[in-house]
Amino acid sequence: MADFSEILEQALTICSRAAKDINFLNPEENEDDVYLTRESYKNDDILEWHDKYRKIPPEKANFKLICNKSDLVTLANLRVSHVVIQVDFRMMPTTVKEKTSAAYFPFLLIITNKENGRIEGFKIIPPLPDYDSMLADIPRLVVKQILNLRYKPALIELKNPLLFEMLNSILPEAGIKILPMKSLSACDNAFNNLIQNING
Repeated sequence: MADFSEILEQALTICSRAAKDINFLNPEENEDDVYLTRESYKNDDILEWHDKYRKIPPEKANFKLICNKSDLVTLANLRVSHVVIQVDFRMMPTTVKEKTSAAYFPFLLIITNKENGRIEGFKIIPPLPDYDSMLADIPRLVVKQILNLRYKPALIELKNPLLFEMLNSILPEAGIKILPMKSLSACDNAFNNLIQNING
C-alpha cells in the first residue's frame, strides 16, 4: 500500500490525458499485447514519470474448450466457398445491467466478409458465469455462426492470438484453414458501425 498514492496519481494523469486524446494509449505500431505503462526515474533528486510501451504476453488459457463434435462433422461436409471471412471478438465499451446480476461489459463475437465488409454473423456474449467459462464456449459459438452461413469458407482470418489458439485446435479438423493477421479491416469497420447503432 506504500505505493498506492503514486499509482492513484498516475492513473488520474492517464485518465485526464485520455479525456483529451485517447490515441496515446496504443502504440503507433498497433501491436497486440502491447500496453502503455508509466515508469519513473530520478533526475537531480526529482522523480519524473514517462510513458513506456511494453509487450505483455497473455496468460495461458486455463480452461477446457467446448465444441460439439457433430457440429464439426456437419461443418466439414458443407460446400466449399471461395469466400474469405474474418472472425474477431472484443469487449464492448458499454456496460449491461441485468436485474439478477451486477453490471458487466459484454463481448461481441463478429464474423465479416473480407471482400465486401458485410456482417455475416454476430453474437453478444456475457462473461458469465465467469470470464474463463465464456472463453471456453467461444469455439462452439464460432462453429454455430459458420454453420449458419451454410457454406465452408475458403479461409478464416483472425487477429486475436487467443482466438487463433482456440480455433486452430478444432477448425482444421473440419477442413478449414485459418490465418493470423495483424489487422482485420472488415471486422473493425463492422464493430464501429454496430457500436454507433447501439449508442444511437
